[in-house]
Amino acid sequence: MNPEVLNYMVGVEAAQDANYTFIESIAKALDETVTKIEDWRKKSEEEGFDFVETSMQAVQGTAMAIVHGIVDFSLIQYMDSCETGTIAYAHEEKDEDGNVTAQEDPYFEEYDEPKKGNGLLFNIKTIRDLLLEHQTVHDERGMEWGSPHGCPEDGRNTYDQRARLIQHLEKIIQKIEGNRGHFA
Repeated sequence: MNPEVLNYMVGVEAAQDANYTFIESIAKALDETVTKIEDWRKKSEEEGFDFVETSMQAVQGTAMAIVHGIVDFSLIQYMDSCETGTIAYAHEEKDEDGNVTAQEDPYFEEYDEPKKGNGLLFNIKTIRDLLLEHQTVHDERGMEWGSPHGCPEDGRNTYDQRARLIQHLEKIIQKIEGNRGHFA
């Protein structure tokens, strides 16, 4: 094989590995943040305080980091953001106990619905859903609810900012779900 072609192939594979390692790290950090928010919800249910009001800063801050942070989440490949399938085999041989002894002709079997995998896409959707929950509560409690001063104009500004974050997260989710091509 031509050494230049081999170097290119190895280089692309190394780039894909590095890219996925970066994505895994980001996904882990986001998963830890969402887990803390979910733990806060459980604590609020146990202790009887208002989850939506007390989680607003954490949820909106996380959404802002996704939307306006240094990572362009919309460029992440779908297959890197969740578990999309598994390796299956066209032919398998098993022993008397049902243990697989030989496998031939591997192929990729895509799931009907993706599984959480590294949690990146799942957690972005969770943050979006939490923001939607905040919007619903804000609608119910009135515009002054979102203001530290009880001012409807302040509350309206908070409501509108949250609505824009939801729109941005929706676009990111759509782009990730649409990024089903291959790493360039």
